[in-house]
Amino acid sequence: MLDFFGLAESPFIDAVDVRMFYMSDQHRACLAKTLYCISEHQPLGLIVGPFGTGKSLVLSHLYAMLRANPSLDVVHIQNPASYPTETALLQKVALELGLPLRRGKGKQMSDLMGYLIRQAMEDRSVVLIVDESQNLGKNVGQNHLELLREFSNFDAGRKLITTILVGQPELLLRLKHNPALESRVAIRSTLAPLDAAETRRLIDHRVAVAGREAPLFTPEAYDLVQRLSGGLPRRVNQIGWNALPIAAGRRETTISAQSVREAGLTGLGIEELQYA
Repeated sequence: MLDFFGLAESPFIDAVDVRMFYMSDQHRACLAKTLYCISEHQPLGLIVGPFGTGKSLVLSHLYAMLRANPSLDVVHIQNPASYPTETALLQKVALELGLPLRRGKGKQMSDLMGYLIRQAMEDRSVVLIVDESQNLGKNVGQNHLELLREFSNFDAGRKLITTILVGQPELLLRLKHNPALESRVAIRSTLAPLDAAETRRLIDHRVAVAGREAPLFTPEAYDLVQRLSGGLPRRVNQIGWNALPIAAGRRETTISAQSVREAGLTGLGIEELQYA
């Protein structure tokens, strides 16, 4: 089917693929601010946005860039809710850094502090990235935010660890309940839905990577994708993925607004009026 459209691969595959990542101005600014926060040894940075705004792709780019830097140790926590206590989360960080596990929080924190000081003496830095950070401390008994506040206090002439929290807007509400930690935030990057021009550039970029130079949608179809998706990159991809077989069945080498409307309604249950 992809051959029918002149595509070598699907431009709308539902997977994190840095080749397909369209770097909008806000995504570029988010990366730049986060890298600056890390390079300046700031204690805490935030990347916040609703689901589907491209946080995972930004994080994938960021993680690849950080791992390519030999002077950085990077720990990536994908879902803090998996760790029932602050000690469990602390032990996960220690384990990722190659430290032995200790029974008590105090001993584990002491080991971690010693490790961070040794890294700083060798002009190395440690970065902790916490994805799905809106889940920090979500369950009763979880005191994750207090642990991160303690991390932000690690200092030996400069901050010894930079934490980057990535999550949905609920993260900001959680931080409100820990003003001591909130006051440590050095940078905040908020990812918003794309406008119509950016949505078209996103589609065209992915289509070009997939092997087609000509526009894949009619002008009316591009506009309808924007309205149905609300400018959310993930939903743009879902609509595009569902529109391909519908358009192929109609023998449309350029996807029409009618096919996009059907893809949104039957494939995703999206009513056009809710985004009108």
